[in-house]
Amino acid sequence: MAFDHPSPPMEPQIVHQAVHSIKWAALAQLLPRLVTPITTMLLALLLVPDDFGVVAIATLVISLANIVTGMGFGATVVQRRTMVDETANMAFWMSLGLAILMYGVLWLLSPAIALFYRIAPLTNVLRIVGVSLIISVFSTIPTALLQKELKFRKIFLIGAGPQIINGVVSLVFAYLKYGYWSLVIGNLTGILCGSILAWVLCRWKPKLIWRTEIAKSILKFSFWILLSNFSSWFFLYADNALAGYYFGSRGLGQYSLGFNISVLLPGMIVSSIALIAYPIFCKFSDHLEVGKELLRFQSLAAALVFPACLGLSAIIVPVVSIIYGIKWPELGMIIQVLSLLPGAVNIWSLNADAFRAIGHPEVWTQVSMAGLVILLPVLFLAGKFGLGEFVLARFLGSLAIPVLCVLVSKKLLSLSIQDQLRSMAAPFLSSIVLLVFVISINHFLSPYQGSAGLVQLLIVFALGGALYLMTLRLVSRKLFDQLFRLGREAIYARG
Repeated sequence: MAFDHPSPPMEPQIVHQAVHSIKWAALAQLLPRLVTPITTMLLALLLVPDDFGVVAIATLVISLANIVTGMGFGATVVQRRTMVDETANMAFWMSLGLAILMYGVLWLLSPAIALFYRIAPLTNVLRIVGVSLIISVFSTIPTALLQKELKFRKIFLIGAGPQIINGVVSLVFAYLKYGYWSLVIGNLTGILCGSILAWVLCRWKPKLIWRTEIAKSILKFSFWILLSNFSSWFFLYADNALAGYYFGSRGLGQYSLGFNISVLLPGMIVSSIALIAYPIFCKFSDHLEVGKELLRFQSLAAALVFPACLGLSAIIVPVVSIIYGIKWPELGMIIQVLSLLPGAVNIWSLNADAFRAIGHPEVWTQVSMAGLVILLPVLFLAGKFGLGEFVLARFLGSLAIPVLCVLVSKKLLSLSIQDQLRSMAAPFLSSIVLLVFVISINHFLSPYQGSAGLVQLLIVFALGGALYLMTLRLVSRKLFDQLFRLGREAIYARG
């Protein structure tokens, strides 16, 4: 597979290829994430909140270490227009060296982390899960090379299969009463399968080379992505770290599961779009053109994310009550609040791709860090009052990122505030109609009970979705037609 060639300017065939790739990019996110909610719901029946809490702490620690080992090397490879193969080789060996180093550090620090959270088994859990740091290196660069070439059919296989295997293996071991180890074993199995598939499908093998000028270029670009990922980690996991400290493994188990469910669907939607958006952004050298493309992608994302977030918020409390009863008492409330924010904030992660594409990855870092300055003190204070107040603080603190993104995009991409808001106005207003409709129907039909109640909730949700589409067609016929056309082309496109 040859990767070392300069990227051409944006051509009609690139757009055509991107449209065809949307099917596979969406499937790469959609299929495993359709399976994930099902497996998660089943795991929640087999496991207890404490099991999820132990693994949540391990996940936030490993995610932090992964930031260092990855260091934005994959995005660097995608962004490169020349000397791609040399960059990929250098990035692989640098990432592998960092992974081995970080695993050694993690091994030494595991007892201290377990002592801080007052969870003795955490030491062994961290040392076992930490192996994933080394395994995942073997998928990062091959996947980035495939993404650069818009080979999303192969990326679909790399992403979908391992995540499904992860869920199945976790369920088997949970059924066999392995507790939190079932989640650990499933996670490691999925990561190993993903790395093997990436290695085989990419057909790229690293070579032992060293070029100082390329290393400097990689580190210069990756440095800002590293800082950005650190700030993103704090934005995504600092609440888990504080929740674990304040509420223990049981409270953290409920909070982390609620948070993950809240961002699952919007994350799936936006990450599918981002897989296409970032390579396309990189085809442009003019920041004005990147800004225009950003608005188009944000409008598409908003048309899918807003109804998903508001619809989930409207029905989740009775759904959780029917399925889990009193086993997860706070889960419904957590999802109801967090599916709104930070759920919908995923839309503005597309701004990060636009900033990186024009050679300014530091901008997203600065935006994220500014948001953290607001969020962390609020969470720290709210944790002293209780879990409900903590969830509300997470909701309010999430508003900082959209506000800052709008202001920065105005300056950097020459996008007026009015244009940015206008691009999302129709989906937002249509989603409000959906929300009011579902809440009103719930008021008359509640309380929902048993399997019949679940069927009623699904029907109400489906009716709300139909009302949303009708409203969107009235408010913005252009966006509605674009969604319809894009969906049709993505479904019937080949390869």
